[in-house]
Amino acid sequence: MLFNKSPKIVLVYPYIGGVPGLGLGYLAAYLRERMPVDVKILQRKFFPSLAEAILKEEPDMVGYFALTTGLNQVFELIEKVAENRPGTIQIMGGPHITAMPQSLPLKAAAGVIDEGEETFLQLVEIFKAFGKLPSSELAKVLGIVFYDNGRLVKTGNRPAVMDLDSLPKPARDLLNIKGYFSGQIIRAFPTKIYRSASVMTSRGCPFRCVFCQSGMYGPKFRFHSAGRVIEEIEELIEKYNCDHVQILDDQFLCNKPRLREIVRGIKSRGLDKKAAFFCYIRAVQLDEEVAGLLKEMNTNLVFIGFESNSDKILKYLKDNTCSAAANQRAYDLCRKYKMHVYGAFIFGSPEETMADMEETYRFMKKNPMALCEVSRLTPLPGSGIWDYALKKGVVSSNMNLEDLKVRVRDDTLEQVWLAEKVTKEDFLKFFNEKLRPLTWRYLQTANNFKITDLFQPGLIKLFLKNPKFYVSVFKRSLESVFYQFPPKADPPRAEKIKN
Repeated sequence: MLFNKSPKIVLVYPYIGGVPGLGLGYLAAYLRERMPVDVKILQRKFFPSLAEAILKEEPDMVGYFALTTGLNQVFELIEKVAENRPGTIQIMGGPHITAMPQSLPLKAAAGVIDEGEETFLQLVEIFKAFGKLPSSELAKVLGIVFYDNGRLVKTGNRPAVMDLDSLPKPARDLLNIKGYFSGQIIRAFPTKIYRSASVMTSRGCPFRCVFCQSGMYGPKFRFHSAGRVIEEIEELIEKYNCDHVQILDDQFLCNKPRLREIVRGIKSRGLDKKAAFFCYIRAVQLDEEVAGLLKEMNTNLVFIGFESNSDKILKYLKDNTCSAAANQRAYDLCRKYKMHVYGAFIFGSPEETMADMEETYRFMKKNPMALCEVSRLTPLPGSGIWDYALKKGVVSSNMNLEDLKVRVRDDTLEQVWLAEKVTKEDFLKFFNEKLRPLTWRYLQTANNFKITDLFQPGLIKLFLKNPKFYVSVFKRSLESVFYQFPPKADPPRAEKIKN
């Protein structure tokens, strides 16, 4: 049956986060460029009930971005839509279904593996031609998983898009960019209200950190040209009036000649005077020249996955590509060039001892950071540590994957714990006594934060304009620093860091 009208498609980002679902923006833009289509992006941040919002649109097709964390809510949405609007074509995509295709729910028509622009377009074309997705046609589509008479079928791999500039810019008009202003970055700078937006300048990662899901983009590193990157940044600043750009790539620094060209372009257009920047970096990639380039483009915050300060544990976690000395050098360069540091640490490796943990704690205590993220080594599907945990029998493919919590909470005793030389109980005591108070001091020192900062003019203006939003922003901001652990006692006031 030929589907005569333009299909109505809803893409769903079911997570509340500091940045919009940029991947869905790429997907929507790719569809709009290649066919007449009615496409919308629904993001949980803006809807009390995503299920109601989806059903209200009366879509022909629904695409879901799914992580392992929060997976059950995606399954629930698929069930509700199937129950209330039978015949709606529902597709899963994202890192989780890429890592674990066998988890595709029966009521989903297909799962998209790896990056989805070309694959999803082909699915829409099949639907337009037949009014459904026949198994005989799905079998011809590379990069999907689907059920054929109850049997799970995985088709061949689809080659990665090598020329990223061939993809249209993300459909930011569908992402409600301004609705994310005053989101994530405010946690690092409590006294500054940034209008922050995000950009992706590359795909893929050549490294093999044991804790990382393989994700949608695979190991092959590809990148947008410097000209395309500058064009997108300029659009964010001039069209959307943002004054803080978050560069979300894992490997923004991987191509130094491109970095130099990007910095030259930013400066030649005066964009460094209109916005500040935040990016993710690997400690080993930060040298004197790179730090200087980041400062030239007005970078004021960098995320560094330090993970540990034990060379033994770093060798295990990061596949022998980093060291404690590299971590310290990266931190020192950030301080030298007056860039705040958002540091991340992972505890609970199989061979990690309490002495290793203490070594990491000493590094954290010695080097104050604007933000500090403490995680437990969690075996997510698709990661190297998942295979280890599977062999140990502590995880299984049919377990409730919501039990895989990354952040440290009081329920650590109930969570998967892989360390063989430190018990859960000893780690939780170590966290409560040492790591928890340390995050409070970071809030005070790295940002020179005082309670009176909540009453500075910019935030009072925000409160008067939208009191509910003001309260929610600061609740999330403070919870993110405390990891939802309020300090048990008022810690001593630490000295301010001299910039």
